[in-house]
Amino acid sequence: IQWNLRGLTTRYNELKMLINKIDPDIIALQETLTNNPNLLNNAGAKKYNWYLTNPSANQKGGTALGVKINIPHQHLQQTTELESVSVKVHLPSQSPTTFIAIYLSRNNPKHKNTADYKDDIQKLIEDTPKPYIIMGDFNAHNDLWGSSKIDNRGKAIEQLIYEHNIILMNNGNHTRLDDSTGNTSAIDLTLSSRPINNSTWEVLDDTWGSDHFPILIKINKKTITHKKEPKWIYEMANWKKFQDELDNSLETNRIETATELTQTIKNAAHQSIPYKQNTTTAKTKLPWITPETEKILKHRRKALRKLKNIPENHPDKETALQHFKEARAESRSALKTAKQKYWEDFTATINDRSNPADTWKKINALKGKIPQFQPILHIDNQTLDEPQQIAETLAEHFQNISANRSIPQQIQIHKEKQEANVKKIRKRSRQHQTYNSQFTKLELDWALKRGKGKSEGEDQIGYEMLQNLTEKAKNTLLKIYNDVWNSGKIPAEWKTGKTIAIPKPGKSPNDPNSYRPITLLSCMGKVMERMVNRRLTNLLETNKLLDDRQHGFRKNKSTDTYIAELEEILVKAQRNKHHIEIGILDITKAFDTIWTCSIINQIAEWGIGGNMGNYIKDFLTNRNFKVTLGSKASLYKKQENGVPQGAVLSPTLFLIAINSIFKVIPARTNILLYADDILLISCANGPKLTRTRMQNTLLKIEKWSTKTGLVISKEKTEFLHICKKRKHKPVPNLKLGDIEVKKVNNGKILGITIDSKLTFQKQVNEVKKSCQRYINIMNSLKNNQYMASRKALINVIKGTIAPVLSHSLIMTSRKQNNLQKLKTIYNKAIRIASGAAISSPIVSVMAEAGQLPAEYHTALTLSSKSINIMANNNIEKESIKRAKTLFQSLTGKTIPQIAKTIMINPLQQQIEIDWSIHKKHKAGQTITENITDTKKLITEKYSNFQKIYTEGKIEQGNQIYSYATNQKQAHKATLPPACSKFTAEAHAIYLATTEFRNPQRKIVIFSNSESCLKAIGNQITGHPTINKIIQETQRKHIQFCWIPKTMIPITNKQTTTIETKTPAKDAKKFIKTQIKQAWQEKYEGLETKLHHIKKTTNPWNDRIIPIEQKMLTRLRIGHSKITHNKHTNQNGPLCETCGTKITVKHIIEECIKYDGQRKECGLLGKVEIDLSNQHENERRMIQFIRKTGLIKQI
Repeated sequence: IQWNLRGLTTRYNELKMLINKIDPDIIALQETLTNNPNLLNNAGAKKYNWYLTNPSANQKGGTALGVKINIPHQHLQQTTELESVSVKVHLPSQSPTTFIAIYLSRNNPKHKNTADYKDDIQKLIEDTPKPYIIMGDFNAHNDLWGSSKIDNRGKAIEQLIYEHNIILMNNGNHTRLDDSTGNTSAIDLTLSSRPINNSTWEVLDDTWGSDHFPILIKINKKTITHKKEPKWIYEMANWKKFQDELDNSLETNRIETATELTQTIKNAAHQSIPYKQNTTTAKTKLPWITPETEKILKHRRKALRKLKNIPENHPDKETALQHFKEARAESRSALKTAKQKYWEDFTATINDRSNPADTWKKINALKGKIPQFQPILHIDNQTLDEPQQIAETLAEHFQNISANRSIPQQIQIHKEKQEANVKKIRKRSRQHQTYNSQFTKLELDWALKRGKGKSEGEDQIGYEMLQNLTEKAKNTLLKIYNDVWNSGKIPAEWKTGKTIAIPKPGKSPNDPNSYRPITLLSCMGKVMERMVNRRLTNLLETNKLLDDRQHGFRKNKSTDTYIAELEEILVKAQRNKHHIEIGILDITKAFDTIWTCSIINQIAEWGIGGNMGNYIKDFLTNRNFKVTLGSKASLYKKQENGVPQGAVLSPTLFLIAINSIFKVIPARTNILLYADDILLISCANGPKLTRTRMQNTLLKIEKWSTKTGLVISKEKTEFLHICKKRKHKPVPNLKLGDIEVKKVNNGKILGITIDSKLTFQKQVNEVKKSCQRYINIMNSLKNNQYMASRKALINVIKGTIAPVLSHSLIMTSRKQNNLQKLKTIYNKAIRIASGAAISSPIVSVMAEAGQLPAEYHTALTLSSKSINIMANNNIEKESIKRAKTLFQSLTGKTIPQIAKTIMINPLQQQIEIDWSIHKKHKAGQTITENITDTKKLITEKYSNFQKIYTEGKIEQGNQIYSYATNQKQAHKATLPPACSKFTAEAHAIYLATTEFRNPQRKIVIFSNSESCLKAIGNQITGHPTINKIIQETQRKHIQFCWIPKTMIPITNKQTTTIETKTPAKDAKKFIKTQIKQAWQEKYEGLETKLHHIKKTTNPWNDRIIPIEQKMLTRLRIGHSKITHNKHTNQNGPLCETCGTKITVKHIIEECIKYDGQRKECGLLGKVEIDLSNQHENERRMIQFIRKTGLIKQI
C-alpha cells in the first residue's frame, strides 16, 4: 500500500481500518506530520517494523515505511536530504528489492528550481541498489500518468524515466481529490527499475478520510492458502448427550487400552460437540466497527463515487462536494465516538475483583496484541514462504538441537560413557513405598480439575472432554492409568506431540533460532503426568533431595526467595568490606539438551525405583514430534535428548538433571539457581582473591558442563564486579574456556538490574520507564467524555503498575531515595485514576479513592513478601528485618511468627467424613430433633470409638483458643491474635489427633467446623495445620464427624497450653487489617477539606458515569480548575460576585450568585451533606453543577 494520509494523528483510525482490511506486507506513507513510531505500531497491531523521516520544523511532510516483521529486510541509510526512507526487502522467489517511500512537497523552497528537484531525485536513483520500487507523492503533473496537464516537475520526472529506463507502474487513474473543487488529479507515482511480471496497480475507491486515494500494489504475490486446524466448539457442546453416548459405548464395548478409550471418547464427541473443519483464516474485524459505523462509512463511499462521476465545471459538482465533505466529517466523528465507546465498555469489564492476569490480557489487547502469523524463513539467501516447507525446516532445526550428532565430540565421549554405565531402576524401592502405590479416584479428580486451556494433542481429546467424563468413564480411565503405572509402558500416542514454533520476543522472525518449540501433548497423558509429578515433587521435597539453592519450579520457592537470598549474600559481603563478583551464566537450549541418562542415573542414585522409576525412564525414551503450521505438518522427528517443553513432568525432571551442579561449586563460592539461570557470587577481601575464586568456579562448571551436556553459552556469560573503591590493582580477566568473559557495569538478574555500586538507581529508572507506558495507557483511557471508570483504572494499576513496582522491591527498598522515586510513580498513577486535580494533596487523593498511600502500600507489599519467605525459611533475612521495621513504624505492631509450610503427599487414601447430621441440619431439621439424632449417632455408630470433641473460638478481648476434650482430659491452646477462627478450629482438630493416645481403639473426632472438615476431606489446601491433620490421619485410623455446636461438651478438666505460630494466609490478612487501620488513624488526625466530608479511608461507591465521578472527586477534595487556577495568585481566584476567595464551600454554601440553582436542585447548603456518598445527594449535586455551567471549570 502507498498512501498520502495527510496526518497520522488525524487519520489514525482510518489507517488502522485500512491495514486490517488489506493486510499489506509493505506500507509506504506520506505526510505523516509526526515522528511518533508508537502511533504506527498501534495502528499496525505491531505487525510491522517502521522506518520514519522527521517532518519539517513546521510539522509538515514526513514519510514512513512499514515492513511486516516476518519478512526479511534491512534499513538502508541514505545520502540524500529528500524526505524518503529506503528498505531492502527479501521477497519470496525474487532477488532482494529496495522499497522507497518518498514525499516531495510543492512548498519545499529548495525544489522551486526544477533542476534541483530533478537532481535530488536522480541522486536518490543512482545511490539506490537495484532493483528498486519508489512509491510516493511527487506533486508532479504529466499526461504520461493520467494528469490533465503537464508541469515542469512532470517533465523532469518524464526525463528521468527515459534516462534510467524506469518502469512507470501507474495505469492512468487519478490518485488525489481536490477538497476545494472536487476535481481529481494524478500526482502519486510508483516507479520500478525493472518490469515486474504478474503485478497490478490499483487506486482504491475511497480516500479513507484523506485527500489522496490509497494505492494497492501487488507484486508477483503467490496466494498461499493458510488453513487452520479443525477444532472442537466446546461452547456449543451438548454434554448430556456426550455422557449418554459415552456410557452406552462403555456398556456395549470392553475398553482396556488408552487407544480404545480415546476412540470411544472421540466417537461420543462427534455425536455431541460441533467440530469446525478447515477454513481459510479470516481477517479479524476491528472490535469498534459497529453496524452503525459501517452504515456511515458506506454513505461516505457513496458520496465520493457520486462526486467522482460528476464532470468538472458541472453545476452539481459543488453540491456533491459539500455532501462528500459532510459525509467525511460525519464518518470521522462516528469512528472516534465508536472507538471511545468501545474503550469505555471494554475497560468497564475491568473491576476491583478482576484477576490481575486477566487484566494483563485486556491491557495487551488494548495496546494491540502482537498477532500470530505464518513465519517466513530466510536461510542461505533463500526465502521460504510455503507452510509445508517452513514446517519441515523448523522440524529439522528443532531435531538438530536435541540430536546426538549436534553434540561436540569431546562431550559425546562423556555421554556414551554414561549411557554404557546407566544405573538400573530397582523393581522394588526399599523406601517411600507410598509413591509407587495405585492411583486413587481422589488423585484423578484433583488432576482433572487442574487441566486448563483448549489445546489438544494428536489424539484431539481436550481437557473439557475429560472433565465431563461420567463416573463409569473415569473408573475406566483410572484403571488404564494404573495399568500403565504397573507396566511402566506409556502409550506411544502420549509420547507423540505436535510442536508449535513460538517466536522469541525481539528476535528476527526469519531465523529458525528465533523460535521456541512448545509441544502440545495428549491431555489424557498429561493428566497422568500431573498425578505422577505431584508424587515426585512431594518425594523430592520431603526428603530434601533437591538443593535448597534452586528456586525455580518449586512450591514455596519464588523470585522473592531468590532475591532475598541474593540480598543476604550481598549485604553480608558489604558488611565485611569484601569485593564481590557476580557471574551470570546462561545454559544453551537447556530443556532440549538434557541427557536422559543423567536423569535416570540421578533417580537411581536416590533410590527412586519401582513404578515411579520405570515410568520416568519410559517417559524419557522414544519420543517423537512434528511441527504444525496451520493445517500443514512436518514428518515425524525423533527427540533423542531433552524433555518436551509443554509436558507437566518436564520442569521437575529438569531440576533433577541440573541438581548435580551444586556438588561442584567450591564452599567459598555462592550459587543461586532459578531453573536454568545460574548466578555465581564470589566474595573476598581483595579483588585478586575474589577473581581467583570466581575463575576456579568457572573451571569446575566448565568440567561439569562437559560431563552433563548442559552447555554454558560463552557469548552470553557476563560478570559484574562490585566494590566501593573507584580503582584497584588490575587482575587477570575471567575466562570461560578460551573466551574472555564480558565484564559489565550493570547485570540483569531475573529482570532486576544490579549495578556495580548496589545503588539500584538504574533499576528504579527502568521501573519508572516501564510504568510510564502503562500510565500513558491510563491517560488514553480517561479521555474526557468517554473516560474509563475509576474502578477499572485502579484495577489496571493493580494488574500492571503494582506488580512492576513490587517485583524488585526487596532490593530497591534498601535505600530511601529509591522508595521516594517509586512513590512518585504510584502517586501519579492513583491521581490519574481518581481524576483528582494536579494540585490536590496526595493524602486526600488516596483517602477519596479508598487506596493506601505509597508508604503504606510499600509496607503491605514488603511484609507480604517477607511472610512468604518466612513460611519457607526460619532464618531472619535482611528483607524480613526491613519489613518488620517498616510495618512497626506505621502500625506499632509486629509481624507475627509464621508457621512453616508442611509438605504432604495427600489423596492417596480417602479420609472419612460423616456428614449425616449435617445433611439433616441443612434440610431444615429442628434443633431438638438434631440433638436427638446426634446423641443416637454417638451412642450407636461410635460406641466402640474413642470420642474427642473439638472447638475453636474467639472470646472477649480477641483471645483465640483451640479446645479438644474426650471428657476425661482436655487440651487448650492459646493462638496468636493474628490467627483466624478457621485456624483455631483446625488447631483444635490437630490437638485431637496428637494429644489423645489410645492405640487399642479407633478414634472419631467431632467438630462443628464445616469449612475445616471439607478442607480435610478434599485434602487440597496449603494450610499448615490442615496438612498436619492429614499427615496424622494417614498414620492412624481416624474418622471425622460434623455435629452442631450445642453438642460440643464443656468440661472443667484441667487444660494444657500449647504454643503455635500463625499460618501465612492469616498473617497476611492481619497485616493488611493493621495497615488499613493505621492509615485510618493517621487520616483522622489530618486537617483536610476532604475529612469534613469523608470520614473513612474505605472506598465509596462510584458513579456509573466516569465524568460525574471525576467531578465529585474534585469537589470533595476541594481542588478544581476554578478554585486552584495556576494563572492566579497564591491566594487563589476571587469571586466576582462576593469578592471573597473561591472555594468549593463558597460555591455550595455561600455564593449568592447560585442561590436560585441551589434551591432549584434541592441542595441543603452544607458540603458534608451535599457531597456525601448518598445517591440522591450526588444526583442533586451533579444537577447543580450542570445548571450553574461550572462543569468545565471543575
